[in-house]
Amino acid sequence: MGKEIKATMIDETLHFEIEPVFMPYQSVYNNFARIEKQCDVYLGLSAYDNELMIKDYDRGIKKEQNHFAFAAYYDYGMIGFALGYKISSGAMYLSNLYVEPGYQGWGVGNKLLQQAENVAALYSSNMNVFPLANAIKFYQHYGYETLKDDVMTKKLSNVTSGVVPVFEWCDELTAKLNIEFDTKLLKQQKYHPIFIYVGKDSRIDGVATRLPSGEKRVVVNKAKGMVSRNWEYELMAALDKCR
Repeated sequence: MGKEIKATMIDETLHFEIEPVFMPYQSVYNNFARIEKQCDVYLGLSAYDNELMIKDYDRGIKKEQNHFAFAAYYDYGMIGFALGYKISSGAMYLSNLYVEPGYQGWGVGNKLLQQAENVAALYSSNMNVFPLANAIKFYQHYGYETLKDDVMTKKLSNVTSGVVPVFEWCDELTAKLNIEFDTKLLKQQKYHPIFIYVGKDSRIDGVATRLPSGEKRVVVNKAKGMVSRNWEYELMAALDKCR
């Protein structure tokens, strides 16, 4: 199915978007399960029942603290996703990264991995992954090395300055705040969008969130002068774009 897409692409460029996934909607789980199953079938692996896969995603996301999830969209449909979490020791794990077989080779997996690593760098200096055998070369290409057994790891760079999504607030982020913001409010915002603006010094110079009521809260570092207006605009734009 997907392989026909390459033949029909006139400019040989896939214009896809990577977006954070905050809310555990049933439709999101359905898409995760659909894409994973397509990849398993493509590789000749035994695919789990869809309902069981959906329940696994539901349990996993709701159980883990500081989870993160990104999805790749093309023409309004999800074509790939990356999902991960932080464990109690502080280590970050990438648990799932799948791209529909017909869209592989267009840089979708690379972009999903970049977004996941950038968020992981907020909390840890390393990212770990349990790759499938066919994905080992992919991770090696992007700097991952075998740690032990089936685990690969990569030392992360500093968080890229700019707007970064936050999936669950924690004390590590509070310590980086360069502005006054009600962190108790942020800690209550599980599954609701939070975006931060990270400055060049890795400090948090802006925060934006949308409350369950729909109200938007945006605070930026006014000490930075006129630049803060751009930060406020970027944070608001990120909130408005959330699906």
